Amino acid sequence: MHGDVLAFASAPDPVVPSEFLEGRTIVTANAAQLSLEPLGVEAPHITCMRSTMGDGQATSADKLKRLAGRKTGHLVLFPRRADPGCEVQLSLLSEIGYTYDELTILHRLDISTIYNSVLNPGRILLHRTYEPSMGLRAILLALAAGATRVAVAGVSFRSGGASYTSMNYKRIHVDADQEIFARLRKLGAPVFPTDRALSVDTGLPLWPSDQPG
Repeated sequence: MHGDVLAFASAPDPVVPSEFLEGRTIVTANAAQLSLEPLGVEAPHITCMRSTMGDGQATSADKLKRLAGRKTGHLVLFPRRADPGCEVQLSLLSEIGYTYDELTILHRLDISTIYNSVLNPGRILLHRTYEPSMGLRAILLALAAGATRVAVAGVSFRSGGASYTSMNYKRIHVDADQEIFARLRKLGAPVFPTDRALSVDTGLPLWPSDQPG
């Protein structure tokens, strides 16, 4: 990736910088892309998606239902040990007509390398214990891939739910996400929340275009 990147997750009421709607790289998490459609974004450039939507959970079925007929440029899947090739997830996506131009299935070493290159630069230390949300994974992927700056929208520690549905989505990665944000702040990583609440909660500076005066 080059230049500025928007990492877009699914928390309610996301603040989207208008300059990112054209000419910037957009990376979404799971089904968050649905909230960009009213803004004219038909498909994100990259989608980071979990590979366990066949787990029988109501929230998983909701995501699949809403993703039907949608598309992304480059689909990045994060597999589990039980299905390293993400065969179940790929089959589900095929059934609902979700399409993509490119596919990358990350493996444990890939994921560890992404985390390590961003959170422990210059050190030979592979982390396999992080379990962040897909929104945080999108941020780390963008940084590892060379983004100049990452604007973060749709991440919240104050509210549950999702921006594209009335179904109750509980935040289950809060501790890991807070730990990673704290590490990014300590490193001075070029990560900028687009809404003031997340800026306050993480100590990271607000995206410059949204700063007053």
